[in-house]
Amino acid sequence: MDHKPLVSIIIPIFNKELHLDECLLSVQRQDYPNCEVLLVDDGSADNCPHLCKKWVETQGYTYLRKANGGASSARNYGIKAASGDFLLFVDADDSIHCRLVSSLVAGALEFDSEIAAVCKRMFSTTPDLSEDLDQFSTCTPLELLRTGTSSCGRLFARTLFSPPAPLFPEGMWAEDSGYIPYLALRAQSIVLTQAAGYAYRVPSLGNASVSLRCIQDVPKAMNYLYSLIDDRKVFVYIAVRALNEALHSLIRTSQSSCDFNRYISTSDFHELSRNIRRSFALKYVREFDGRMRLYALLIYLWCKGFRPARLVYLRKFLLRRDLDVNH
Repeated sequence: MDHKPLVSIIIPIFNKELHLDECLLSVQRQDYPNCEVLLVDDGSADNCPHLCKKWVETQGYTYLRKANGGASSARNYGIKAASGDFLLFVDADDSIHCRLVSSLVAGALEFDSEIAAVCKRMFSTTPDLSEDLDQFSTCTPLELLRTGTSSCGRLFARTLFSPPAPLFPEGMWAEDSGYIPYLALRAQSIVLTQAAGYAYRVPSLGNASVSLRCIQDVPKAMNYLYSLIDDRKVFVYIAVRALNEALHSLIRTSQSSCDFNRYISTSDFHELSRNIRRSFALKYVREFDGRMRLYALLIYLWCKGFRPARLVYLRKFLLRRDLDVNH
């Protein structure tokens, strides 16, 4: 095919001066000829504006600066400014395979798909992205979401964001898990390769406050997802996994029971419990694998009001130290 669809690569940036050049170097190395790169500076207070302007001068990238509003706000800003037929989101401290864009476009065009996705690989120093990205096959929304709910490493048709479709939810963290399942269900066709084409940087210890904010906002994000989609099996799968991960993370980071008890006493948490209770058919437990199936069963019983299941979940499977859990 002679026509090469325009791909808009949207990169939200906030105080990532240590890794920004490495990220943009991986973008520069793409072998796909028809890209526009949008650098969306979300009010950075470090040297990112200077670094961005260097790339604008040398590579012709587009630099957009806005007041700080969070990753969702920056992505939405980029979506509104983008001209591409497809959109690709890349975080400013990550790295991508040199053939990521061309492979995703080829997969999307071959199967006439609105979402094309690769798997992700974590790294701390040097990303290892050497796999062949050509083996795409169609998949269901749930099969895509089993590989994660991140917006990164996925190519989205611009039409998925067309009005009246909502954009990324602003004012909350854990936003991808509350939005990407909606896009997956909205798409008529999805293709996926199991090969890793996107390298995700392991968060540093200095990002503990960010991680805590993500944990705190999981109920809010899941309640937002509940309002967007009608597929209750997908909602239960995403919500139970996100809640289980948040509770485990909260236990690991809490110094006492106070934070934990406060977390499960919030109005957002109680609303999420109600939404899970309304949606969770027992047969959905089969969608989970390994130990997660047990966690899902306990959460099912917990949300249905069976107090012993809640206590077993909290005390036996979560607690790794002597915390006084009163709920």
